[in-house]
Amino acid sequence: MVRCILVALIVISGCSTSATNGITTISSAPQSGNPVWVRSDIEPVSQPIEAGGKFVVYIVSEGNLQLVGLDPKSGVTDWSIDASTSNITPGVAPSLVSVAGYIPILFPTYGLSSGGPVKIAAVNPANGSIVWTGKSGVYSDWPAPCPGSLTDVCDEGQLSNSGSQYSTIFDYDGKTGRLASSTSIMIPGHPSIQTTYARQLAWGLYDPGARNPEYIMGVTGDTIKWSSPLSSLFPPGYTSDTGWQFDRVDADHLYVGSIEGPTTKTPTTMTENLANQMTLGFSIENGSIVWSDPGASYACGNLFECPGSNSPNAAAPTIGVRTREQGIATANLTTNKFTISSDASVVIEGFDLASGKTLWSFNAGHDVPMMTYAVLASYSAENVVLVPDAAGHLILLNLTNGSTSVAPSGQVMWCQSVKLYNLNQGGKSISYTKDPTTYPCDTSGNVISVPSHVPAFIGANYNGIVAFSKSKEIVAAHE
Repeated sequence: MVRCILVALIVISGCSTSATNGITTISSAPQSGNPVWVRSDIEPVSQPIEAGGKFVVYIVSEGNLQLVGLDPKSGVTDWSIDASTSNITPGVAPSLVSVAGYIPILFPTYGLSSGGPVKIAAVNPANGSIVWTGKSGVYSDWPAPCPGSLTDVCDEGQLSNSGSQYSTIFDYDGKTGRLASSTSIMIPGHPSIQTTYARQLAWGLYDPGARNPEYIMGVTGDTIKWSSPLSSLFPPGYTSDTGWQFDRVDADHLYVGSIEGPTTKTPTTMTENLANQMTLGFSIENGSIVWSDPGASYACGNLFECPGSNSPNAAAPTIGVRTREQGIATANLTTNKFTISSDASVVIEGFDLASGKTLWSFNAGHDVPMMTYAVLASYSAENVVLVPDAAGHLILLNLTNGSTSVAPSGQVMWCQSVKLYNLNQGGKSISYTKDPTTYPCDTSGNVISVPSHVPAFIGANYNGIVAFSKSKEIVAAHE
């Protein structure tokens, strides 16, 4: 969303070809209490996942992106391998998944580990070896499971030296690396429109990169199912250039989400009317609108981890959450400060993904951090977040059913925040958005010590050891 991008704007002021094993690390010794170990010598840029008996995580090292595998019991680095962002939009946080037992990454091929031509590669998480590599090219997204075939790996981009005016969606068998299909992102009826800057908005949902007009496109397998001008779904002035958030909800045969509303920009400021939002549910099959909700912004995977999204193999939440805001937000790009109008307010709503019907509503009043995305939600338990009510009192809100309770004194929370990392690209340092960081905190947001037990939902779990990424370190603790 634009406020995430604005936050990023305000904060911004040699490649190996094989895995390296047995690296000496700076890791605290395993112990019976918490934390079990801390890796403060490496800077994570994603949250870890458990795969192949390792904690696997993206890190930044000397300006280059790497994927590392950590021993869950000691935190020692068992292997590391260079990775790349290729042509991924800097505001899109790293996405780390396991497909068919392997970790798909963008592997640098020409001596640059951050940006430029790469190959899609599958990494064995047990030892860091490359199992297969795909075609060399420039890719615009993190590799992900393919819609309808979660054992395949998909990404979009252009092959090296192809000379094509179209981006291509590549579908690889996740186990063998066999190219199952390649689909040119060509706007039906408009073969002359260039789509070399296409990007994925959700699984199978694409912005082809065309402008004037801007398009949105649905793809299933190797077939472009539909393509429409963005203005046929969203009001004039809406563009993915300033932010988007969608989920593919296969259970309801819908895409559900938002594209950020219009902004007013000057050389020193960017201003947004917070009420200019829209949340839609539209057909995966043909792009037709099933329901619409003007004035609401989809908050799943953005402000909140919505109910059901943390379930094993979950591709979408089971209950939607959106915000309904009033007021004006202005970013001063010179002073690096946000201003929110004094009359601004936000209401949080839970809703049915299939119909858009509101299930519950909570008035969070003048919650400036939420409206500026300066601080993401903090959790006391899975699906339970800390928010102020209209009077400013701190309340625990259950995102599943909207029930509330007063936050007790001494309540341990799990805070999240948006941070940036820098990569070297062509002699320049480019800022990218990290996966949201996680840390234990009190109800005021202050960092506290790791408690004696941590909940499983905050990170990756290996036999009761939970690992999570803070801003500058990785921590493992007993569940």
